[in-house]
Amino acid sequence: NKSLHTTAVYIFFYNRKSFIHLIYFIFLSVMWLFSGNKKEEEGSSDDEECEFSVENFLGAAEGVKFDSTPEGAEYVEAALPETDSFGLFIDQVILLFDSLGKVGFNFVKADLVSKIAIIRAIHAENPQGTRTLQQMVEGEMAAGTERTPQSGARTLLRLMWGCQFIRVLLQEIAKDDDLSTKDALRIAYEKVLEPHHPWAVRKAVSGAIMLAPSREKFLKRLGIPYKEIEKKEYYSRRVENSLGVMCDRMYMYYTQQQLLDLP
Repeated sequence: NKSLHTTAVYIFFYNRKSFIHLIYFIFLSVMWLFSGNKKEEEGSSDDEECEFSVENFLGAAEGVKFDSTPEGAEYVEAALPETDSFGLFIDQVILLFDSLGKVGFNFVKADLVSKIAIIRAIHAENPQGTRTLQQMVEGEMAAGTERTPQSGARTLLRLMWGCQFIRVLLQEIAKDDDLSTKDALRIAYEKVLEPHHPWAVRKAVSGAIMLAPSREKFLKRLGIPYKEIEKKEYYSRRVENSLGVMCDRMYMYYTQQQLLDLP
């Protein structure tokens, strides 16, 4: 197909990373076509136990520390958290992506790994001056480097997208017992990540969503009882009171500092 060939060539020369995502999408599509029936009959390799634990995830989310704490449930102060505790939480987010399938979302997981590595490298160079992510970002703003490709501010924004994506995904799963994992992923992606991604990345994500596990299997991997409504509500409240508050505070800070449009 000439038009497809032209598009691929254009993506390759003008955005090589997007070209890689396009190739990955083609690979995922082929995997999806050939894996469906086989998974039903033989079981999927993704059924192997992953390292994720919902208690560890929530414990890390609840352990993210800020220099100041909101005084009431209705009050949220704009702020960025301590660097170390935030990094430990991102480690848990990375493990959560294994629960969505180690093939389909491997490129998302790899991106999170590389992003938190950048944050940790910046922190290692100046531990006292970057004890909090707010110190890191404000130091870059003072130096005028917050818009450079490897800046902490720009890198942190990408990690914030990932956190908000997981938050919305878990919200959608919790509020509708009939919603499939694929549909929950699609809703979360459209709300949070799609506006920031070029065409090729969107196609790669579409391929990853096709390989997502069933709702029952996903909840089992998370360690959340599929039928126990009270347990799901309990976990949902904990997610919103930890991850939800953290996302709100960080997004509010980036809004106030006019950093949400970092390239």
